[in-house]
Amino acid sequence: MTGLPGVSAPSAVELFHAFALIHDDLMDRSATRRARPTMQHVLTARHQAGRTRAAADQLGGAAALLAGDVALACSAELLHTAGLTHPQLTMALRRTDAMRTQVMYGQYLDLLSTGRPGPDTAVPWKVIRCKTAGYTFVHPLLLGAELAGAGPALTAALAEYGWAAGEAFQLSDDRLGSWPRSPTSGPHSTGTWATRASTRKTPAAYGRS
Repeated sequence: MTGLPGVSAPSAVELFHAFALIHDDLMDRSATRRARPTMQHVLTARHQAGRTRAAADQLGGAAALLAGDVALACSAELLHTAGLTHPQLTMALRRTDAMRTQVMYGQYLDLLSTGRPGPDTAVPWKVIRCKTAGYTFVHPLLLGAELAGAGPALTAALAEYGWAAGEAFQLSDDRLGSWPRSPTSGPHSTGTWATRASTRKTPAAYGRS
């Protein structure tokens, strides 16, 4: 079944975002995101009856992992059935391949740097750019622009804007998540995420000391 490019391609990006967030919450062991239970906690609660807490937690985590995998697979399926021309699909796959590889690399760097703060700013900035700015802003912007036939000047301008917006978004999220002022102010309330946010902010503190 062929979809509508203007609907299916953006929907593919949304499902990719869902995959990344579900897996991120799982790795962070986060209980909430935006004041709502994370996928693993929803699934743990759903399958708690008749199981020990440990067994329910294990099932919820494993099921959340699969849910993220399904979101990633459906994202690819939507793109392949979006009704794009062959040149458009080739271009879109190249863009989404880069997005997928980059976010996984950024996530791995984030795991490595958790709880190991220091004055070096290179790794925290690379994490922000690879893990957040790229898949949240830059690649979606460029995917839409490229499918619309934008030229090099416009795509370069969009990329520059996307990197800046993505960095600002992550730094703001880190600040709000570390010192939440309301139940909806930060992405997580528990888990290792706060440690990662602190790790990212520490180099800035070193620089000001």
